[in-house]
Amino acid sequence: MKNRNTFYRLPVVAALFLMLFSGAWHSLSAQTRIAVLPFRNTHGGMEYNERSYQLADTINAVLTEISRTDGSFTIVPSDSVQEIVSTLNLDPTNPQYESDVWRAVEALNVERVVTGTFNIKYGKIIINASVYDVVTKLADPSHEAKSVYKAYEKTFEAIPAIIKAILPAVNKK
Repeated sequence: MKNRNTFYRLPVVAALFLMLFSGAWHSLSAQTRIAVLPFRNTHGGMEYNERSYQLADTINAVLTEISRTDGSFTIVPSDSVQEIVSTLNLDPTNPQYESDVWRAVEALNVERVVTGTFNIKYGKIIINASVYDVVTKLADPSHEAKSVYKAYEKTFEAIPAIIKAILPAVNKK
């Protein structure tokens, strides 16, 4: 008799498991997948190239933290982005980077991309950041960080202003 009850419970347990799993899968698939790519160094000085990755990594970390509480989007980890960028041999200092970067975006399977440019003038860094829609390959013009100035040594103090400007485009449904 005991085996018979177990036999009837198995389909019920399986059905409950499938319902829970499909609900969890739906909530994960409903999240917008976003990648933060290295920023382009428009100054050209090789000594500033590392800042391309530092800006992307810092913005990635902040957006990842926000995504944990928000839940409407997910951020591709920096190391996954770096791996694709390296595999495709993309160089943010190369003028072709802006067109070549779409190969990386395709490989990352994301809906939106955060990236930008920076320039160094008179000891100050000028940062522009945008959120691009992958389908149209266009930035959201109403939510861009434009000409955010900081002393070069205080570059990362610009991150809150950048996040505030781009977050509505990141979070857009």
